Amino acid sequence: FYENEEGTAGTGGGGSSGQSGACVPFEVTITADYWPKENTWTVENTKSGEVIAEGENDLLIPGEAVKYPVECINDKLGCYMFTIKDSGGDGMCCEHGSGSYTAKYDGEVIKTGSSFYDDEKVPFGLCGVSEAPTASPQKATVSSGTSTGGIAFRCVPKPLIQGGYMISVDKCMNFVDCYNPHINIGDDW
Repeated sequence: FYENEEGTAGTGGGGSSGQSGACVPFEVTITADYWPKENTWTVENTKSGEVIAEGENDLLIPGEAVKYPVECINDKLGCYMFTIKDSGGDGMCCEHGSGSYTAKYDGEVIKTGSSFYDDEKVPFGLCGVSEAPTASPQKATVSSGTSTGGIAFRCVPKPLIQGGYMISVDKCMNFVDCYNPHINIGDDW
């Protein structure tokens, strides 16, 4: 079911993957922009490719926070990908309203956002390979390169920036000929 400020209605996706066990809660709250029918979200098991939770846009209302039901992810050892999509390609903020979203896993916020293009993704759970602990502390090597790892980002035109559009800090450093006055990062024109 979906829950909004007036009560509950509808049904949600769901499922489980991997180990049976206690429910690890996954929660999504969306405040839609003026085009709520453009927004959907999914949680995918990265190993199997199975979509184990999803949220449709049937009950989204512009400017109103809608809290989707808590989904149970029954494999705490799995790696998952949360994806929020905007079929209009303009994200949830700011040219067409002040929409936003928050995703939580096991009670912790894994991502809050609003400014993106077609979609925004964040891995969560037990992703990646961890090395065994060493007997004594080791110094970490920090890379200062500017490579985006093969990921390309579209730049936002200056008129859109002047109109109040914001770029998330983690993306702005990857832009060329781009500046975001709200976070004071990027190239200056």
